[in-house]
Amino acid sequence: SLAILALLKDDVPLKRGCLAVTGGQEWYICGIQEKKTVFTFWQWGKDKSVYKCSTPDILSCIHFSQDGNYALAGSESGEIFLWEVVTGKMIRKWNAHYRRVNKIISSEDFGIIISAGEDSQILVWMTSQILKENTKIQSSNQGSQGARNDITALFSLQSHHGSVNDVFMNRMPNYGLLLSCSSDSTAKLWDITTGKLLNTIVLETPLNCCTLNLDSSKVYLGGSDGTVYIMPTTLNNHKNALVGTETEANKDKITKLTGHFSSV
Repeated sequence: SLAILALLKDDVPLKRGCLAVTGGQEWYICGIQEKKTVFTFWQWGKDKSVYKCSTPDILSCIHFSQDGNYALAGSESGEIFLWEVVTGKMIRKWNAHYRRVNKIISSEDFGIIISAGEDSQILVWMTSQILKENTKIQSSNQGSQGARNDITALFSLQSHHGSVNDVFMNRMPNYGLLLSCSSDSTAKLWDITTGKLLNTIVLETPLNCCTLNLDSSKVYLGGSDGTVYIMPTTLNNHKNALVGTETEANKDKITKLTGHFSSV
């Protein structure tokens, strides 16, 4: 029916793409205010915000663990913050990227945390190491303030040549695949258990968002040209990547959804 189910109101603009949902006994939607160090929370079913809290830095992305126990956020400066939701206590913060953190996600069991940055890197972290008492975090950002660094990211996935704008990890029972997309006009499929690059898809437009279908057989990519691209996961091989929108071999395998007048 295309009817609006809920309308959330706030007194300041929210940052694009920075909404997250957390559940438990009650469902809440959390947003990040544009150019402000503020979280805003809405309770599902209420149009006005129910809670606001300050943050240590201007945030760029947010994510909640599936059980709602933990909140993760990335900042404009490259830091990552981890909070315990029930107490509101910040458990950890660390310098993860040289530049803005564009996306942060976790596995369903919260065993792995993945961050993607404007510095073209994708970093994979073990949650158990981050949660250890008195642990200092070593990241790609060697200019981090604070002296000792005791552990490193599990993997640093470095194949993109532009800002990594989005990452998506598939769910059980097909766990193990990570899809990324970048301003360099490529999408890449990774084996998250080994850090191995499995496939690269090359298009002609910078890519802003990505996802996989339930059985991980299809890739969905949102382009800065306003087009949504749908294609098989195995369309291209990264050793001889083809421009899928141009080649005779691939053009019939790509579905393009148009209609947006600006970037997806």
